[in-house]
Amino acid sequence: MTITESFGCSGWNVSFEDLKRIGEWQLVHGINLMCQHLQGYSLRGLRKRDYPPSLFYQQPWWEDYKAFNDYFARLSMLLSEGTLQTEVLLLHPIRSAWVQQCGEDSSEIESHHKAFTQLSRWMCQTFVEHDYGSESIIERHGNVSNGNFIIGEAAYRVVIIPPSVTLNRVTVDLLKEFVLQGGCLVAFAPFPMLINGQLDKELDQLIESALKPEWNSSALLNALSSIVSPSIRMLDHAGEAITEDTMNVQTLALDGAIMYYIVNSGKERYESTQVELFRKGRVSLIDLETGGATPIEQDDTDCGVCIPLTIHPGQSYVVKIVPEEAAQSKEIFGIKRTTSWQPESKIILDHIWKISKIEANSLTLDTCRLRVEDGAWSGPLPVVFIQEQLLAFGRPVDIELEFEFQVAFDVDLSRELYVVLEKPEGIKIELNGRPIESISSGWWRDISFQKVDISDMIVPGVNRMRLQSYFYNSSQTYAAIEHARLFESEGNKLTFETEIENIYIIGSFGVESSSPYLNGERQAVHTMGPFVLMELPDSVHTGDLVSQGFPFYSGKIHMQQKVYIDRNDWMEAKWSFSTPPDTIVSRLFINGQEVRRFSGSLMRRTSLHSCVRAII
Repeated sequence: MTITESFGCSGWNVSFEDLKRIGEWQLVHGINLMCQHLQGYSLRGLRKRDYPPSLFYQQPWWEDYKAFNDYFARLSMLLSEGTLQTEVLLLHPIRSAWVQQCGEDSSEIESHHKAFTQLSRWMCQTFVEHDYGSESIIERHGNVSNGNFIIGEAAYRVVIIPPSVTLNRVTVDLLKEFVLQGGCLVAFAPFPMLINGQLDKELDQLIESALKPEWNSSALLNALSSIVSPSIRMLDHAGEAITEDTMNVQTLALDGAIMYYIVNSGKERYESTQVELFRKGRVSLIDLETGGATPIEQDDTDCGVCIPLTIHPGQSYVVKIVPEEAAQSKEIFGIKRTTSWQPESKIILDHIWKISKIEANSLTLDTCRLRVEDGAWSGPLPVVFIQEQLLAFGRPVDIELEFEFQVAFDVDLSRELYVVLEKPEGIKIELNGRPIESISSGWWRDISFQKVDISDMIVPGVNRMRLQSYFYNSSQTYAAIEHARLFESEGNKLTFETEIENIYIIGSFGVESSSPYLNGERQAVHTMGPFVLMELPDSVHTGDLVSQGFPFYSGKIHMQQKVYIDRNDWMEAKWSFSTPPDTIVSRLFINGQEVRRFSGSLMRRTSLHSCVRAII
């Protein structure tokens, strides 16, 4: 098993599409078990900033996360139980990096890093599967047998020495034996001159026995072609070869079949791609969402078979090919020639959707005024900086924080309204000069985010909330802070007795910004505020919900509309997203029956026949 920590720093708004893209990029390159970062039992205080997200109950999509993990569990099982068909080993130049590191100066290393990366990219672009060779692992588990360079259970017919400075003595001895047994050694200049960091002429003879291609992709592929071949070949709709290093493949043998795990980690969509597999047999697609297999249309070629695939950004396929004899003996395939779906008519839904159910909306209050020990009030400060400011006193202090928010909804109408804060039991709360009991009405999103009812305390216009508390941290905590300045690992263990955090207003309302919304990178939306609490919208239009009253919303929203269909006019109905909604998960219900759960850019099309009535 090969494990990696995944998803740290991907952010609170990361989508399943992004997580899938990250995870599959790792798995197609050799990882077969993920350690997901992280699951926070509580997000109290600084924990919410510990390289988020927390992939746990705090997320509104938590109940849908099982399907995501089932997908990767099936994939991990296939990759770990299958036998990799990799035949090329690219030695990793990490020891050369250590030799050339000079104090904090790593400038001499950069050329080796770029060359190593380029070699790997060239092979990815031409679908030559390869592993990275760690000389430390080779030293413990390497040997040569029958012309193969062996590391543990893996056997390689080709070994590539990238531009480097030094090799380990054990590596050199194994490579000499590998060449004597007929193995293919490829080397690129500048060639290593050191063994275990010492100048050694023995390397001249080893390099002399190696193939030494020119520094380009074609020369590398030609040098390898007499020994190994690309796993697959992919042609786009124009018949041009796809040579992007974001399109990758991993080939495995499992239970008498060959599996091709094909992953598009990039942002390009490849329509009507022809994928040629250099093996003969019957082809099917493994559905990692269900575990089932579906036969696919195929054309036999002189070298194998060719299959048509459309590959969306972030999409992957597990293609299974079973030798003809095995397929016939097991009688597991019935190939059906299919044609693409050609609808005779299309019903375009209205762009207005009625909100039928919604969780509490929210407004984040992340700026406040500060007063310490009855001193002068500060101007508005970002809350995230106040903790450090108070710690600088080095002693306990009495503090007051004053937050403001504006209300434009009808305050006389009955509605749920709460302020959410952490550890309210130690805080004296006033709203518009009136005291509020610091009694929790339950938690919101996280067990440390406690709700305090303010439904009958709101006034039209500006509302001011004042929090009074005693900022205290022990002498041991201050000592730990000093240690953390020196060692990052100590900082990861810090626990504060008092932490200053944002507060939230939640309830039945909409949120409007007084300044325009501007689109940023990666679907980000920017606005300067200030924000005003309005009446909750009863409908929204197709598109981003941020500017429609929900700039801070994190939760589930149920939207519906009616469409009328004369069922006598058709034999089959399908649903299709022209533009996938900007959600983590979307679930389609028709006449109260769930049709399918969609996530990410693969929100495409599904059959509706079983759940459509005369009126939808």
